[in-house]
Amino acid sequence: MNLPFIEHRVVSIELTQNKLKWVEISKIGSIIKLIGSGEDVWQPDIHENIDALEQLKDQIQADVYKVSVTCSESVLGVYSEEAPYFEEEEALEDWLLEKEKKLINDYSIPSLTKRQLIEIDEDLNKVIFVTVKADLIQEIETVFIESGLPISTFYTGVVELGYSQIFEPDLIEGLRGVLNIQPNQSYLSVFKDGLIYDLFSFTDHQEEDVDYVVQQSDSFLHSIEVQSQANEFSSSLFMNRKVSYSEQKRSCSEIQPLTSNKSFEELLPAHAIVVGSALKSFYPDLDSFEFTSTNSKELAIEKVDKASFLKAGVLLLVPIFLILILTYAGNAILDYRLIESNQVMSSIEDKLELVNTEGERVQTLFKSYKEVNDVLEKRQNTAKAFSVLNKTVHNDLIFNNIKIEPFESGKAKVTLQGVAKKETSISDFMRRLSSHEWVEAPQLLNSETKGDDNYKYEFKVAVMVEIQ
Repeated sequence: MNLPFIEHRVVSIELTQNKLKWVEISKIGSIIKLIGSGEDVWQPDIHENIDALEQLKDQIQADVYKVSVTCSESVLGVYSEEAPYFEEEEALEDWLLEKEKKLINDYSIPSLTKRQLIEIDEDLNKVIFVTVKADLIQEIETVFIESGLPISTFYTGVVELGYSQIFEPDLIEGLRGVLNIQPNQSYLSVFKDGLIYDLFSFTDHQEEDVDYVVQQSDSFLHSIEVQSQANEFSSSLFMNRKVSYSEQKRSCSEIQPLTSNKSFEELLPAHAIVVGSALKSFYPDLDSFEFTSTNSKELAIEKVDKASFLKAGVLLLVPIFLILILTYAGNAILDYRLIESNQVMSSIEDKLELVNTEGERVQTLFKSYKEVNDVLEKRQNTAKAFSVLNKTVHNDLIFNNIKIEPFESGKAKVTLQGVAKKETSISDFMRRLSSHEWVEAPQLLNSETKGDDNYKYEFKVAVMVEIQ
Protein backbone atom coordinates (compact mmCIF):
# COMPACT_ATOMS: atom_id res chain seq x y z
CA MET A 1 0.00 0.00 0.00
CA ASN A 2 1.52 3.35 -1.04
CA LEU A 3 0.99 6.59 0.89
CA PRO A 4 -0.69 9.37 -1.10
CA PHE A 5 1.21 12.67 -1.58
CA ILE A 6 4.38 11.11 -0.08
CA GLU A 7 5.22 8.05 -2.16
CA HIS A 8 5.13 8.38 -5.96
CA ARG A 9 4.45 5.29 -8.05
CA VAL A 10 4.78 4.88 -11.79
CA VAL A 11 3.84 1.87 -13.90
CA SER A 12 6.05 2.06 -16.98
CA ILE A 13 5.05 0.03 -20.05
CA GLU A 14 6.99 -0.69 -23.25
CA LEU A 15 5.02 -1.81 -26.32
CA THR A 16 6.79 -3.74 -29.11
CA GLN A 17 5.48 -5.69 -32.09
CA ASN A 18 4.47 -8.68 -29.97
CA LYS A 19 5.31 -7.96 -26.31
CA LEU A 20 4.17 -5.76 -23.45
CA LYS A 21 6.94 -5.25 -20.87
CA TRP A 22 6.27 -3.41 -17.62
CA VAL A 23 7.81 -2.34 -14.32
CA GLU A 24 6.30 -0.77 -11.22
CA ILE A 25 8.70 1.63 -9.49
CA SER A 26 8.35 3.56 -6.23
CA LYS A 27 10.02 6.89 -5.36
CA ILE A 28 10.06 8.44 -1.88
CA GLY A 29 12.32 11.47 -1.86
CA SER A 30 15.51 10.27 -3.56
CA ILE A 31 14.91 6.59 -2.76
CA ILE A 32 14.02 4.52 -5.84
CA LYS A 33 12.74 0.94 -5.50
CA LEU A 34 11.55 -1.71 -7.96
CA ILE A 35 8.17 -3.07 -6.83
CA GLY A 36 7.32 -5.48 -9.66
CA SER A 37 7.93 -6.35 -13.31
CA GLY A 38 6.69 -8.67 -16.04
CA GLU A 39 5.69 -9.07 -19.65
CA ASP A 40 2.70 -10.23 -21.68
CA VAL A 41 1.65 -10.75 -25.28
CA TRP A 42 0.83 -7.56 -27.24
CA GLN A 43 -1.36 -8.03 -30.31
CA PRO A 44 -0.59 -6.15 -33.58
CA ASP A 45 -4.21 -4.92 -33.59
CA ILE A 46 -4.09 -2.45 -30.71
CA HIS A 47 -7.81 -2.76 -29.91
CA GLU A 48 -7.40 -6.49 -29.19
CA ASN A 49 -5.25 -5.81 -26.11
CA ILE A 50 -7.96 -4.87 -23.58
CA ASP A 51 -7.57 -8.26 -21.84
CA ALA A 52 -3.80 -7.84 -21.59
CA LEU A 53 -4.25 -4.45 -19.92
CA GLU A 54 -6.84 -5.88 -17.50
CA GLN A 55 -4.36 -8.60 -16.51
CA LEU A 56 -1.70 -5.95 -16.02
CA LYS A 57 -3.99 -3.98 -13.67
CA ASP A 58 -4.42 -7.11 -11.53
CA GLN A 59 -0.62 -7.33 -11.08
CA ILE A 60 -0.09 -3.69 -10.06
CA GLN A 61 0.38 -3.43 -6.29
CA ALA A 62 -0.29 0.31 -5.88
CA ASP A 63 -3.76 1.85 -5.90
CA VAL A 64 -2.43 5.35 -6.70
CA TYR A 65 0.00 5.49 -9.64
CA LYS A 66 0.83 7.18 -12.94
CA VAL A 67 1.11 5.33 -16.26
CA SER A 68 4.05 5.87 -18.63
CA VAL A 69 4.07 4.24 -22.09
CA THR A 70 7.01 3.79 -24.48
CA CYS A 71 6.64 2.64 -28.10
CA SER A 72 9.58 2.75 -30.56
CA GLU A 73 7.23 1.89 -33.45
CA SER A 74 5.74 5.39 -33.10
CA VAL A 75 8.97 6.97 -34.42
CA LEU A 76 8.95 8.30 -37.98
CA GLY A 77 12.36 9.92 -37.96
CA VAL A 78 15.21 11.49 -36.00
CA TYR A 79 17.14 14.50 -37.28
CA SER A 80 19.80 16.82 -35.84
CA GLU A 81 21.83 19.75 -37.13
CA GLU A 82 23.64 22.86 -35.99
CA ALA A 83 21.37 25.89 -35.66
CA PRO A 84 22.46 29.07 -37.47
CA TYR A 85 23.48 32.00 -35.31
CA PHE A 86 20.82 34.71 -35.00
CA GLU A 87 21.07 38.05 -33.22
CA GLU A 88 17.34 38.05 -32.46
CA GLU A 89 15.54 35.33 -30.52
CA GLU A 90 12.51 35.64 -32.81
CA ALA A 91 14.65 34.79 -35.83
CA LEU A 92 15.88 31.56 -34.22
CA GLU A 93 12.33 30.61 -33.23
CA ASP A 94 11.11 31.25 -36.79
CA TRP A 95 13.90 29.04 -38.14
CA LEU A 96 13.00 26.23 -35.73
CA LEU A 97 9.30 26.44 -36.65
CA GLU A 98 10.11 26.27 -40.36
CA LYS A 99 12.27 23.20 -39.74
CA GLU A 100 9.43 21.53 -37.84
CA LYS A 101 6.96 22.27 -40.65
CA LYS A 102 9.34 20.84 -43.25
CA LEU A 103 9.90 17.66 -41.24
CA ILE A 104 6.15 17.16 -40.79
CA ASN A 105 5.51 17.76 -44.49
CA ASP A 106 8.11 15.13 -45.41
CA TYR A 107 5.66 12.42 -44.26
CA SER A 108 2.35 11.47 -45.86
CA ILE A 109 0.66 10.57 -42.57
CA PRO A 110 -0.34 12.79 -39.58
CA SER A 111 2.79 13.44 -37.55
CA LEU A 112 4.05 15.38 -34.54
CA THR A 113 7.56 16.79 -33.97
CA LYS A 114 9.31 17.73 -30.73
CA ARG A 115 12.72 19.42 -30.53
CA GLN A 116 15.57 19.81 -28.06
CA LEU A 117 17.91 22.80 -28.34
CA ILE A 118 21.43 22.05 -27.04
CA GLU A 119 23.98 24.77 -26.28
CA ILE A 120 27.45 23.70 -27.47
CA ASP A 121 29.06 27.04 -26.62
CA GLU A 122 28.09 30.74 -26.53
CA ASP A 123 27.89 31.00 -30.33
CA LEU A 124 26.87 27.47 -31.33
CA ASN A 125 23.62 25.58 -30.75
CA LYS A 126 22.56 22.15 -31.95
CA VAL A 127 18.94 21.10 -32.32
CA ILE A 128 17.53 17.55 -32.30
CA PHE A 129 14.13 16.80 -33.84
CA VAL A 130 12.09 13.61 -33.20
CA THR A 131 9.00 13.05 -35.37
CA VAL A 132 6.30 10.50 -34.45
CA LYS A 133 3.11 8.95 -35.85
CA ALA A 134 0.32 11.02 -34.32
CA ASP A 135 -2.46 8.55 -35.24
CA LEU A 136 -0.68 5.60 -33.62
CA ILE A 137 -0.15 7.48 -30.36
CA GLN A 138 -3.81 8.56 -30.33
CA GLU A 139 -4.92 4.96 -30.95
CA ILE A 140 -2.79 3.66 -28.07
CA GLU A 141 -4.08 6.41 -25.75
CA THR A 142 -7.68 5.52 -26.62
CA VAL A 143 -7.21 1.85 -25.70
CA PHE A 144 -5.51 2.73 -22.41
CA ILE A 145 -8.27 5.22 -21.50
CA GLU A 146 -10.92 2.56 -22.23
CA SER A 147 -9.03 0.23 -19.86
CA GLY A 148 -9.00 2.83 -17.08
CA LEU A 149 -5.26 3.53 -17.51
CA PRO A 150 -4.98 7.08 -18.92
CA ILE A 151 -1.38 7.78 -19.98
CA SER A 152 0.58 10.48 -18.11
CA THR A 153 3.71 10.37 -20.29
CA PHE A 154 4.34 8.88 -23.75
CA TYR A 155 7.93 8.28 -24.90
CA THR A 156 9.54 6.84 -28.02
CA GLY A 157 12.36 4.87 -26.41
CA VAL A 158 14.89 6.65 -28.62
CA VAL A 159 16.82 8.24 -25.73
CA GLU A 160 15.13 6.63 -22.70
CA LEU A 161 17.47 3.59 -22.76
CA GLY A 162 20.29 5.80 -21.45
CA TYR A 163 18.22 7.04 -18.52
CA SER A 164 18.12 3.49 -17.11
CA GLN A 165 21.58 4.28 -15.69
CA ILE A 166 20.76 7.82 -14.66
CA PHE A 167 22.60 7.57 -11.32
CA GLU A 168 25.80 5.99 -12.66
CA PRO A 169 28.91 8.25 -12.29
CA ASP A 170 30.16 7.93 -15.89
CA LEU A 171 26.72 8.98 -17.20
CA ILE A 172 26.49 12.00 -14.91
CA GLU A 173 30.04 13.14 -15.67
CA GLY A 174 31.68 13.24 -19.11
CA LEU A 175 30.60 11.57 -22.35
CA ARG A 176 28.79 8.28 -22.83
CA GLY A 177 27.24 6.57 -25.84
CA VAL A 178 24.08 4.45 -25.61
CA LEU A 179 23.10 2.36 -28.66
CA ASN A 180 19.44 1.30 -28.90
CA ILE A 181 19.38 -1.54 -31.46
CA GLN A 182 15.94 -2.17 -33.01
CA PRO A 183 14.92 -4.59 -35.83
CA ASN A 184 14.95 -2.02 -38.68
CA GLN A 185 16.13 1.24 -37.14
CA SER A 186 18.68 1.87 -34.37
CA TYR A 187 19.64 5.00 -32.45
CA LEU A 188 22.87 6.22 -30.87
CA SER A 189 22.26 8.67 -28.00
CA VAL A 190 25.29 10.62 -26.78
CA PHE A 191 25.04 11.95 -23.22
CA LYS A 192 27.23 14.66 -21.73
CA ASP A 193 27.12 15.32 -17.99
CA GLY A 194 23.88 13.35 -17.72
CA LEU A 195 21.96 15.20 -20.47
CA ILE A 196 21.31 14.36 -24.11
CA TYR A 197 24.06 15.91 -26.26
CA ASP A 198 23.60 14.39 -29.71
CA LEU A 199 21.49 11.77 -31.50
CA PHE A 200 22.15 9.63 -34.58
CA SER A 201 19.86 7.16 -36.36
CA PHE A 202 20.66 4.12 -38.50
CA THR A 203 17.76 3.27 -40.82
CA ASP A 204 16.75 0.27 -42.93
CA HIS A 205 19.41 -2.11 -41.63
CA GLN A 206 19.10 -5.88 -41.30
CA GLU A 207 19.92 -8.11 -38.34
CA GLU A 208 23.23 -9.09 -39.92
CA ASP A 209 24.22 -5.40 -40.14
CA VAL A 210 24.46 -4.98 -36.36
CA ASP A 211 28.28 -5.08 -36.41
CA TYR A 212 28.25 -2.25 -38.94
CA VAL A 213 25.89 -0.22 -36.72
CA VAL A 214 28.23 -0.72 -33.73
CA GLN A 215 31.22 0.28 -35.87
CA GLN A 216 29.48 3.45 -37.05
CA SER A 217 28.43 4.28 -33.47
CA ASP A 218 32.05 3.93 -32.39
CA SER A 219 33.08 6.30 -35.20
CA PHE A 220 30.42 8.91 -34.31
CA LEU A 221 31.39 8.78 -30.64
CA HIS A 222 35.05 9.22 -31.57
CA SER A 223 34.27 12.34 -33.63
CA ILE A 224 32.41 13.88 -30.67
CA GLU A 225 35.35 13.10 -28.38
CA VAL A 226 37.65 14.97 -30.76
CA GLN A 227 35.18 17.87 -31.07
CA SER A 228 34.82 18.24 -27.29
CA GLN A 229 38.57 17.69 -26.70
CA ALA A 230 37.99 14.56 -24.63
CA ASN A 231 40.47 11.68 -24.53
CA GLU A 232 40.10 9.37 -27.53
CA PHE A 233 38.08 6.18 -26.86
CA SER A 234 37.60 7.22 -23.21
CA SER A 235 33.78 7.19 -23.49
CA SER A 236 31.96 3.92 -22.83
CA LEU A 237 29.45 2.53 -25.32
CA PHE A 238 26.46 0.67 -23.88
CA MET A 239 23.94 -1.37 -25.91
CA ASN A 240 20.63 -3.11 -25.27
CA ARG A 241 22.07 -6.48 -26.37
CA LYS A 242 25.31 -8.44 -26.32
CA VAL A 243 27.38 -7.76 -29.45
CA SER A 244 30.85 -9.13 -30.25
CA TYR A 245 32.79 -6.34 -31.94
CA SER A 246 36.44 -7.34 -32.26
CA GLU A 247 37.77 -4.04 -33.65
CA GLN A 248 36.63 -1.87 -30.77
CA LYS A 249 39.12 0.30 -28.89
CA ARG A 250 36.65 1.55 -26.31
CA SER A 251 34.67 -0.21 -23.59
CA CYS A 252 31.50 -1.76 -25.08
CA SER A 253 29.00 -3.70 -22.97
CA GLU A 254 25.35 -4.64 -22.58
CA ILE A 255 23.39 -2.12 -20.52
CA GLN A 256 22.01 -3.18 -17.13
CA PRO A 257 19.36 -0.94 -15.49
CA LEU A 258 20.39 0.77 -12.23
CA THR A 259 23.33 -1.50 -11.35
CA SER A 260 23.92 0.45 -8.11
CA ASN A 261 20.39 -0.29 -6.80
CA LYS A 262 19.98 -3.72 -5.17
CA SER A 263 16.24 -3.90 -5.85
CA PHE A 264 17.02 -4.00 -9.62
CA GLU A 265 19.65 -6.78 -9.42
CA GLU A 266 17.40 -9.53 -10.82
CA LEU A 267 15.88 -7.39 -13.57
CA LEU A 268 16.90 -8.46 -17.09
CA PRO A 269 18.65 -6.04 -19.50
CA ALA A 270 15.60 -6.41 -21.78
CA HIS A 271 13.73 -4.17 -19.32
CA ALA A 272 16.30 -1.35 -19.55
CA ILE A 273 14.16 0.87 -21.84
CA VAL A 274 11.05 0.57 -19.70
CA VAL A 275 13.10 1.35 -16.55
CA GLY A 276 14.66 4.38 -18.25
CA SER A 277 11.20 5.65 -19.20
CA ALA A 278 9.96 5.23 -15.62
CA LEU A 279 12.90 7.18 -14.21
CA LYS A 280 12.47 9.91 -16.84
CA SER A 281 8.83 10.33 -15.75
CA PHE A 282 10.14 11.21 -12.24
CA TYR A 283 12.45 13.84 -13.77
CA PRO A 284 10.45 15.32 -16.72
CA ASP A 285 12.91 18.19 -17.41
CA LEU A 286 15.64 15.85 -18.71
CA ASP A 287 14.56 16.50 -22.32
CA SER A 288 11.61 17.66 -24.45
CA PHE A 289 10.73 14.36 -26.15
CA GLU A 290 7.34 13.62 -24.51
CA PHE A 291 4.29 13.15 -26.76
CA THR A 292 1.22 12.66 -24.53
CA SER A 293 -1.91 14.47 -25.71
CA THR A 294 -3.43 17.11 -23.43
CA ASN A 295 -6.65 15.07 -23.07
CA SER A 296 -4.85 11.93 -21.89
CA LYS A 297 -2.63 13.87 -19.50
CA GLU A 298 -5.60 15.69 -17.91
CA LEU A 299 -7.51 12.42 -17.44
CA ALA A 300 -4.42 10.86 -15.83
CA ILE A 301 -4.01 13.79 -13.42
CA GLU A 302 -7.70 13.66 -12.50
CA LYS A 303 -7.52 9.90 -11.83
CA VAL A 304 -4.43 10.20 -9.60
CA ASP A 305 -5.84 13.19 -7.66
CA LYS A 306 -9.19 11.47 -6.99
CA ALA A 307 -7.49 8.25 -5.85
CA SER A 308 -5.09 10.21 -3.59
CA PHE A 309 -7.84 12.20 -1.85
CA LEU A 310 -10.03 9.11 -1.42
CA LYS A 311 -7.18 7.14 0.11
CA ALA A 312 -6.29 10.02 2.44
CA GLY A 313 -9.91 10.10 3.61
CA VAL A 314 -9.92 6.36 4.28
CA LEU A 315 -6.66 6.58 6.23
CA LEU A 316 -8.22 9.28 8.44
CA LEU A 317 -11.41 7.31 9.07
CA VAL A 318 -9.81 4.02 10.09
CA PRO A 319 -8.10 5.29 13.29
CA ILE A 320 -11.29 7.03 14.43
CA PHE A 321 -13.45 3.92 14.10
CA LEU A 322 -10.74 1.83 15.76
CA ILE A 323 -10.75 4.15 18.77
CA LEU A 324 -14.54 3.90 18.99
CA ILE A 325 -14.45 0.11 18.92
CA LEU A 326 -11.72 -0.06 21.60
CA THR A 327 -13.63 2.43 23.76
CA TYR A 328 -16.80 0.37 23.57
CA ALA A 329 -14.94 -2.89 24.29
CA GLY A 330 -13.19 -1.35 27.31
CA ASN A 331 -16.43 -0.05 28.77
CA ALA A 332 -18.12 -3.42 28.30
CA ILE A 333 -15.35 -5.22 30.19
CA LEU A 334 -15.13 -2.77 33.08
CA ASP A 335 -18.88 -2.36 33.71
CA TYR A 336 -20.35 -5.78 34.66
CA ARG A 337 -23.79 -4.25 35.10
CA LEU A 338 -24.29 -4.01 31.31
CA ILE A 339 -25.75 -7.50 31.32
CA GLU A 340 -29.29 -6.11 31.27
CA SER A 341 -30.57 -5.78 27.73
CA ASN A 342 -31.95 -2.26 28.14
CA GLN A 343 -28.60 -0.99 29.38
CA VAL A 344 -26.84 -2.74 26.48
CA MET A 345 -29.23 -1.14 23.99
CA SER A 346 -28.78 2.26 25.60
CA SER A 347 -25.00 1.93 25.34
CA ILE A 348 -25.25 0.90 21.70
CA GLU A 349 -27.42 3.95 20.95
CA ASP A 350 -24.89 6.20 22.67
CA LYS A 351 -22.05 4.73 20.61
CA LEU A 352 -24.01 5.07 17.40
CA GLU A 353 -24.58 8.75 18.17
CA LEU A 354 -20.86 9.10 18.84
CA VAL A 355 -20.06 7.40 15.53
CA ASN A 356 -22.40 9.83 13.73
CA THR A 357 -20.81 12.80 15.52
CA GLU A 358 -17.28 11.65 14.71
CA GLY A 359 -18.31 10.95 11.12
CA GLU A 360 -19.50 14.54 10.80
CA ARG A 361 -16.22 15.74 12.30
CA VAL A 362 -14.28 13.66 9.77
CA GLN A 363 -16.27 15.20 6.93
CA THR A 364 -15.62 18.69 8.35
CA LEU A 365 -11.89 17.94 8.71
CA PHE A 366 -11.72 16.56 5.17
CA LYS A 367 -13.52 19.66 3.81
CA SER A 368 -11.06 21.91 5.68
CA TYR A 369 -8.18 19.82 4.32
CA LYS A 370 -9.41 20.33 0.75
CA GLU A 371 -9.80 24.09 1.31
CA VAL A 372 -6.25 24.35 2.68
CA ASN A 373 -4.99 22.20 -0.19
CA ASP A 374 -6.70 24.51 -2.71
CA VAL A 375 -4.99 27.53 -1.10
CA LEU A 376 -1.61 25.76 -1.24
CA GLU A 377 -2.21 24.76 -4.83
CA LYS A 378 -2.89 28.40 -5.79
CA ARG A 379 0.36 29.41 -4.13
CA GLN A 380 2.17 26.58 -5.90
CA ASN A 381 0.65 27.71 -9.20
CA THR A 382 2.19 31.17 -8.66
CA ALA A 383 5.43 29.45 -7.71
CA LYS A 384 5.45 27.83 -11.17
CA ALA A 385 6.44 31.19 -12.64
CA PHE A 386 9.41 31.45 -10.27
CA SER A 387 10.35 27.82 -11.07
CA VAL A 388 10.52 28.75 -14.77
CA LEU A 389 12.77 31.75 -14.02
CA ASN A 390 15.01 29.66 -11.77
CA LYS A 391 15.57 27.08 -14.52
CA THR A 392 16.09 29.53 -17.37
CA VAL A 393 17.92 32.53 -15.89
CA HIS A 394 21.50 33.04 -17.06
CA ASN A 395 24.33 33.57 -14.55
CA ASP A 396 25.10 37.00 -16.06
CA LEU A 397 21.55 38.35 -15.52
CA ILE A 398 20.13 40.28 -12.56
CA PHE A 399 16.38 40.98 -12.24
CA ASN A 400 15.47 44.39 -10.81
CA ASN A 401 11.71 43.97 -11.09
CA ILE A 402 9.41 40.95 -11.48
CA LYS A 403 5.67 41.49 -12.03
CA ILE A 404 3.22 38.55 -12.21
CA GLU A 405 -0.33 39.25 -13.40
CA PRO A 406 -3.01 36.50 -13.56
CA PHE A 407 -4.32 35.92 -17.08
CA GLU A 408 -7.07 33.80 -18.61
CA SER A 409 -7.06 30.00 -19.05
CA GLY A 410 -4.69 29.21 -16.18
CA LYS A 411 -1.87 31.46 -17.40
CA ALA A 412 -0.01 34.43 -16.01
CA LYS A 413 1.73 37.34 -17.68
CA VAL A 414 5.23 37.80 -16.24
CA THR A 415 7.08 41.08 -16.91
CA LEU A 416 10.81 41.15 -16.09
CA GLN A 417 13.23 44.09 -15.92
CA GLY A 418 16.92 43.69 -15.27
CA VAL A 419 20.51 44.12 -16.35
CA ALA A 420 23.03 41.84 -18.06
CA LYS A 421 26.77 41.66 -18.48
CA LYS A 422 26.57 40.58 -22.14
CA GLU A 423 23.99 40.93 -24.86
CA THR A 424 24.40 37.21 -25.63
CA SER A 425 23.27 36.44 -22.08
CA ILE A 426 19.92 38.08 -22.87
CA SER A 427 19.63 36.04 -26.09
CA ASP A 428 20.48 32.83 -24.21
CA PHE A 429 17.84 33.64 -21.59
CA MET A 430 15.23 34.15 -24.33
CA ARG A 431 16.18 30.83 -25.95
CA ARG A 432 15.78 28.99 -22.67
CA LEU A 433 12.38 30.60 -22.08
CA SER A 434 11.23 29.54 -25.57
CA SER A 435 12.23 25.90 -25.01
CA HIS A 436 10.46 25.60 -21.63
CA GLU A 437 7.19 23.64 -21.82
CA TRP A 438 5.30 26.07 -19.51
CA VAL A 439 6.23 29.21 -21.48
CA GLU A 440 4.42 30.84 -24.40
CA ALA A 441 5.28 33.86 -26.56
CA PRO A 442 8.35 35.34 -24.82
CA GLN A 443 8.96 38.91 -26.06
CA LEU A 444 11.97 41.14 -25.63
CA LEU A 445 10.27 44.52 -25.08
CA ASN A 446 13.42 46.58 -24.67
CA SER A 447 17.21 46.17 -24.69
CA GLU A 448 19.64 49.09 -24.45
CA THR A 449 23.14 49.92 -23.31
CA LYS A 450 23.77 51.68 -19.98
CA GLY A 451 26.82 53.21 -18.33
CA ASP A 452 27.63 50.50 -15.78
CA ASP A 453 30.98 48.79 -16.55
CA ASN A 454 29.88 45.40 -15.20
CA TYR A 455 26.26 45.24 -16.31
CA LYS A 456 26.20 47.15 -19.61
CA TYR A 457 22.76 46.18 -20.90
CA GLU A 458 19.28 46.90 -19.60
CA PHE A 459 16.42 44.75 -20.77
CA LYS A 460 12.68 44.24 -20.36
CA VAL A 461 10.96 40.93 -21.15
CA ALA A 462 7.29 39.87 -21.19
CA VAL A 463 6.26 36.21 -21.21
CA MET A 464 3.14 34.08 -20.74
CA VAL A 465 3.60 31.26 -18.19
CA GLU A 466 1.22 28.32 -17.68
CA ILE A 467 0.51 28.17 -13.90
CA GLN A 468 -2.12 25.41 -13.76
